[in-house]
Amino acid sequence: MLGKPSKKLKKELQESGTRANAEIIEIAERGMAVTRGAEGVVANTEIALKTHLRVQPENEPEFEVKKRFSYPQMAVPAAGQTVPVLYDPQDHDKIIVDYSSEAQQNAAFTSAGIDPNQIGQLMQQAQQMRDQQGMGQVPGMGQVPGMTPPAQAPPQTDSVAQLEKLAKLKESGALTDAEFQAEKAKILGQ
Repeated sequence: MLGKPSKKLKKELQESGTRANAEIIEIAERGMAVTRGAEGVVANTEIALKTHLRVQPENEPEFEVKKRFSYPQMAVPAAGQTVPVLYDPQDHDKIIVDYSSEAQQNAAFTSAGIDPNQIGQLMQQAQQMRDQQGMGQVPGMGQVPGMTPPAQAPPQTDSVAQLEKLAKLKESGALTDAEFQAEKAKILGQ
């Protein structure tokens, strides 16, 4: 089928192919829509488009491929984006887009300029920043000039939500008027 690799090629590349990211140099605006399974289900439709890729392997020179690839209807990439691929190092015409979740995630990070191997470290830094946000500090920088700690204002959205819940409980008869007033005073800090 146009744009869809054979099952044999797909299996062969998944077992022994080389993973790489490929930048889309050019992609056709129109192609052939192919529906597999029930019609009318968006997820069952793929678009086969002529695509010009620049494959960027880690341990060998870059190479370019012009070929028809199938993309999910709702996730057709554009020129300049990065897609993960699997290819045969001996025959660069044997290439498929790698739709494994790990490959797709790594390609998204790479497109954003993030090294996928440093995600854990970035997550830790983000957590440290959240922990220190209220203190006007940034990890590795200490107190940041011009960044003042936020005033400890009472969380109004929480208070409003709690009052709404109390009112519903009172209306339903789960709380007496006295219980409602006591809880309301606690929430308002009276």
